[in-house]
Amino acid sequence: MLDSLGPGELDHWLAFYRLEPFGDEWLQAGAICATIANSNPYAKRTTAAQPADFIPRLLPEREQTPAEMASILDGVLRSVGITPTWASVPLSELA
Repeated sequence: MLDSLGPGELDHWLAFYRLEPFGDEWLQAGAICATIANSNPYAKRTTAAQPADFIPRLLPEREQTPAEMASILDGVLRSVGITPTWASVPLSELA
């Protein structure tokens, strides 16, 4: 696109963006996702989906415990048909 966009046209778009920012990309993506979700006639929602439902929120990070890590890995492995070798050990003992 930059090959076909001349310097003058680029300056015009930059000036336009300063006056009218194109918007938040997450909000735009959320609006698209909400539209698709609300158009699903088989959805079992009691309320309409909102764009905010699809925008990730920054949560404070915390350390996962070894048991949480093992539980996640266990689920991933089982989802592809692999039984972990630690399956006979309770996850609480892995911590």
